[in-house]
Amino acid sequence: MADIGCRLFHSAAQTIATGSWTSLAFDTERYDTDGMHDTAANNTRITIQTAGKYVVGGNVRFSTSSDTTIRGLRVYLNGATIIGRYTKDASTNGGAGTETDLVVSTIRDFTQGDYVELQAFQLSGSNKSVNTETEATPIFYAQRFVRLI
Repeated sequence: MADIGCRLFHSAAQTIATGSWTSLAFDTERYDTDGMHDTAANNTRITIQTAGKYVVGGNVRFSTSSDTTIRGLRVYLNGATIIGRYTKDASTNGGAGTETDLVVSTIRDFTQGDYVELQAFQLSGSNKSVNTETEATPIFYAQRFVRLI
């Protein structure tokens, strides 16, 4: 079986409104071996082209903030189902004035045509940014498991 997967990155900070889950956009593909992502159309999505079991996940870094409220990151399937989620109180990341890092991953069987999005959330009372740092944040990936026998 061939190596199937993709790893995406976004080259600019993205604004996350307070109190809303926001699908993150990705404009750069580190690799995409199966046409799973388009940097222009539906650039928030990884679309499964080859059915199978995949590990899917991502990470973000929220900008520094004076608040210590909730930040969240989730993997959202077909615009309807949460299949992985991580939330934390920003105060557990060093308190006010520090950046907040979040990582989420899950493993699932997918059918052809399923799509996933990486969504971020924050509850500070004002807009906050997901920072960009080459090769580190934000990252979104899907990698198919290959059986070796």
